[in-house]
Amino acid sequence: MDKKNAIILTVIATATLLVAMIGATFAYFTAQTGGGASANINVTTSTSDALEYGNFGAIVINANQTNFGKGMGDQTGSTTGNVTLKANQEIDVSYCYTASINVTSNDFEYTTTERTPELKISITKNGTDIIVDEDITTLSAGDNVLQIPTAVGGTTMIHTISAKAGNTVSDTWSATVTLVNLDTDQQANTNKSFVGTLKFTTTECPNTP
Repeated sequence: MDKKNAIILTVIATATLLVAMIGATFAYFTAQTGGGASANINVTTSTSDALEYGNFGAIVINANQTNFGKGMGDQTGSTTGNVTLKANQEIDVSYCYTASINVTSNDFEYTTTERTPELKISITKNGTDIIVDEDITTLSAGDNVLQIPTAVGGTTMIHTISAKAGNTVSDTWSATVTLVNLDTDQQANTNKSFVGTLKFTTTECPNTP
C-alpha cells in the first residue's frame, strides 16, 4: 500500500510541476506581448495629447477719487499666463485655438468731445505685440467681443501651437488694460470699473495645401 501511495504522490507532484511550468511560460509570453496586467515591465504606449489653457486672472480696473484724478497718472490692470501643449510620445502634433477678450463689465465712457481714447488694451503673444493701445473705452460686455488676431492688424484669428513627439511647448500671453489719465475733467469716469478675461477656445485647424 505504501508503494502505491508513493506512486500516486509522484504522479501528483509531476502534474503540479507541469502546470507550474506551463503557467510560468504563459506568463512570460503574456508579459512580452503586453497582455499581462501584473508584468514587471515598462512600455510607453501613450497616444494622448494635452492642451491646457492655464490660469489667467481677471483684468480689473476700478477708478475712484483716491486713485484717479488730475495729476495722478494712469490706472492699469493686466493678466499673464500660458497656453501649453503636451505632445504624445509617438508623433508630432499641432492644435489650433482662438483667443479673445471677454468683457464682463465696463461702464467707462468718453469725457471729451473729441472722443479721445480713455480705456486702451495691449496684448502680446510670446513677447510679440498683437494689439497695441486699441481703444476699448465703450466696449460692451459679452462673450468674444474682441477677437485677437495672430499678428498686428491681421485678419487671421486662428492660432496654431505645435510640438514634437514627447515635447511640451507653450504660448505665453499677456494683456494689459490702461485707463488713461488725460489730465482733463474726467469726473464722469469716477467710480467706474472694467472687468475682462482672456478666453481661449479649441478649434479646427485650417486646411493647408
